Amino acid sequence: MAEKKNQHFVPVCYLKMFALEGERCIRVYNLKRKKFIESASIRDQASKPYFYGKDLKVENNLSKLEGDFSRLLKDIRNGKFPERHEKQQPYSFIQRLSRDYKALLFFIALTDFRNPVRTQQFGIISKILKKEYRASDEYINLKKDGEELISGYTGSNPYLLKGLELVKKGIKKWEEDDDEVLASLAFVSRVTDSISDLNFKVLINETAIPFITSDYPVVNYNQWAEQIAKIMGGGYSSTGAQFFVPISDRIQILIYDEKIYHLEDMTSNVASVGIRGVNQINTLQYLNCQSNVYGNERMTEAYIEFLREKAAPFNRANDVNVSKIESVFSNGRGGSSAINVLKTNLDLSFIKFTLYAKGFRLSGDEAYQRK
Repeated sequence: MAEKKNQHFVPVCYLKMFALEGERCIRVYNLKRKKFIESASIRDQASKPYFYGKDLKVENNLSKLEGDFSRLLKDIRNGKFPERHEKQQPYSFIQRLSRDYKALLFFIALTDFRNPVRTQQFGIISKILKKEYRASDEYINLKKDGEELISGYTGSNPYLLKGLELVKKGIKKWEEDDDEVLASLAFVSRVTDSISDLNFKVLINETAIPFITSDYPVVNYNQWAEQIAKIMGGGYSSTGAQFFVPISDRIQILIYDEKIYHLEDMTSNVASVGIRGVNQINTLQYLNCQSNVYGNERMTEAYIEFLREKAAPFNRANDVNVSKIESVFSNGRGGSSAINVLKTNLDLSFIKFTLYAKGFRLSGDEAYQRK
């Protein structure tokens, strides 16, 4: 059991995509100590002792999932990108998504919701929910949705079958044990479904500057909310949602709301990114991390210093505003602004607003929900 004490909240198979030669070490920059480490063991990164519990049940289930995710990540790194839809599937929209695309969405949601940043947020919010919200119809419906999802799923997708076991454990733990980690995992399948309508683009870095990653690699952004609607726009179901996820030093996945954003060459799922775009995307990663950013030998100390200065004018993401959460119950407003979201005036040349986005405006502090 001792060998599994060190439990990773960012998968080792993912960190290896940014490894130095040999895949055992990685470059690290720690923001709090302002310390750059030329080579550190991947096994010691993004982990905590018994993060998922000493019984190892969740840890073992996640290990099985990571074998499948490793294949998917390597395929993407090697240029075998997932198709969004299966061919000639005469079913509903969610059923027509390809197996690999569903797996990619599930990987993104799971990587987000297993992270300490997210689980700590959930722990704070959960205490308020239990106090104010447990008897409400919405909570009862959430529990019912989760139970129906578990009992009613008859498909054969191995990612979702394994993931549903985590959902089942998570719902039970939230009700009985206040385990914020497993409670957070309870929402993974629901979140995966909530982003199933989003399109994706593979961003190819053609510069000498690498994409970097971090100990919280899933970056949630919303250019529409920031620049047009002028509202807080965090969340998986928000109109204008965007998710940036680095896959390697040269490849980044962008998941986005296609009603709001038009990306260059819509006939292709690939877009090239220049130096200015790479710097902006890396700044998001820097501001989104918990403690550490990671990269391979192309991530230099001088470049990290450049990013630190570039990020300095902006607030870091993910702080929880308890008073905002409580206001949801007092006046029904403020939920989407309860967690600090990134705002850096992001301006990427290959992303344009659609006519629909330009003509659709809201007032107030709540993001319009897509679904």
